[in-house]
Amino acid sequence: MAHCRAQGILQLHCQMDSQQLVKVLISKSPTPEIYGVVSDILLLASSFLSISYEWFPRSKNKVADALAKQALYNAVSQSSSIDVGEHEMRPEGIKAAKASRNNGKGKAFEEYKSMWEMKMGDLAMKERLSKLAILDTLLAKKEPLSESEKKNYNG
Repeated sequence: MAHCRAQGILQLHCQMDSQQLVKVLISKSPTPEIYGVVSDILLLASSFLSISYEWFPRSKNKVADALAKQALYNAVSQSSSIDVGEHEMRPEGIKAAKASRNNGKGKAFEEYKSMWEMKMGDLAMKERLSKLAILDTLLAKKEPLSESEKKNYNG
């Protein structure tokens, strides 16, 4: 998402292989177990004009699954490693990295909850401002809307 935003992309459709994550992102009601991940995603998502999420079975997209695992492995191996021998360094592992991030360095759930509430207020304000901008555009038009404009403003 950050890469897309850096490229100037304003509308994004995300396909994910986690049904739980897709449901939570659509409802914007995170469970405590994935609160940190969801808040990070929604923070990035707030920089897009529109964003949608869709569940896509992992079994139907093995290439993307392998790339995601490799990217995560590379990120973990670059950020931390454990000395396992005289000269050998090995990454601490995905589960250990997540556990240390969520337990040792993570913020308390109440802090996340208050941040979440502020973020939801910001998202509501952003949506309202977006609607006002569309309204301003429509009010400034002197000629009737084209078919494509009708679809854009209704959809």
